[in-house]
Amino acid sequence: MIFGHSALYHPALQNQWDFSAGTPFFAPYRSGPMRQTLEKVIGTYEQRPKGPRLRIRTVQSCPPRAVIFDSEKEAITSEMLVASASIPMAFPFHRIGGQTYWDGEFWPTGLTDLLDGLISNDDGHDYHIISVELYRPEHGLDRLLQHSPGSFRLTRIRRSLSHLDYLLCPVFDWSSERIEALIDAGITDTKAALKKHRLYWSAPRSPTVGKNDPPLVKKAI
Repeated sequence: MIFGHSALYHPALQNQWDFSAGTPFFAPYRSGPMRQTLEKVIGTYEQRPKGPRLRIRTVQSCPPRAVIFDSEKEAITSEMLVASASIPMAFPFHRIGGQTYWDGEFWPTGLTDLLDGLISNDDGHDYHIISVELYRPEHGLDRLLQHSPGSFRLTRIRRSLSHLDYLLCPVFDWSSERIEALIDAGITDTKAALKKHRLYWSAPRSPTVGKNDPPLVKKAI
């Protein structure tokens, strides 16, 4: 992980502070090799009336929302796959058509939105779901499928972490709990820094505040 993987990613040569996502962000890795590998091995997964349906979930950064690229509606490109693998805190966001995207795994709904329309309708088809869980288990998936009317077969691929993986896990942990913890830590540090200058934080807020929202920092009386 430290030195990268020639077919997937490489370490950043220098610190990158990118303000276009709303806040400064340092990502220690770059996903250029991943895009080249996908273009060479897979290329584009074209729309097809028959055959496997491919749905790729990402998270749009601004405004934040889950976005699903669906092969029934559009061709799936290597850019979409790279966007779905752009883990926050490890990789920069990935830009497609002027919009920026992160890995979809840290969206709090889990696989529910990906399976939307499949678990609610019994269309007579059999589905095989393969869940690849590299760093954390997908919670609630078994219970979700248990109460669905359709026919589903679930295969879970889980990876046993090495000692080095455990040490590096905070960098690759993009769970909603981890994101909330980072936001809380940032607010705490900001309050402490402002207090030194006789300023105070008016209220804990989401980092995605609107431009018309009142200021968060006020002068202490």
